Amino acid sequence: MKILPLLLLLAFLAPAPAPAEVTDVHAWEALVVQDSGRRKPVGTFGHEVLVKLAGRDPVTAKDGTTADGTEFTFSMLYALRDWSDEPILLISYRPLVEELGLDPSRQRFSRRELAGAANLTNLAR
Repeated sequence: MKILPLLLLLAFLAPAPAPAEVTDVHAWEALVVQDSGRRKPVGTFGHEVLVKLAGRDPVTAKDGTTADGTEFTFSMLYALRDWSDEPILLISYRPLVEELGLDPSRQRFSRRELAGAANLTNLAR
């Protein structure tokens, strides 16, 4: 049992591969992470994160590529993709969208759009 923590430590300390070398992150789906005191596979964690952020799993980027929970988690962890301009963050409460000065005909926004919303800081106080 003492070897498992060492293996996990070595896995996280290993250098991240270059984006061109990444072919399949699904081999890591069973890797266990801790979230809010619970242990769960990376695949489950990634799915739950995407559903909380985007309201669905998988998400589709502007270029038409899709990423499921595992792919999204690893792309964020190893900075394999810049998600800041991708409209994946779900805001389904229309009065909030209007208060933020965003386009009320949309429900998904990018992190950059939200960061640029003038009223976001005032509403967060």
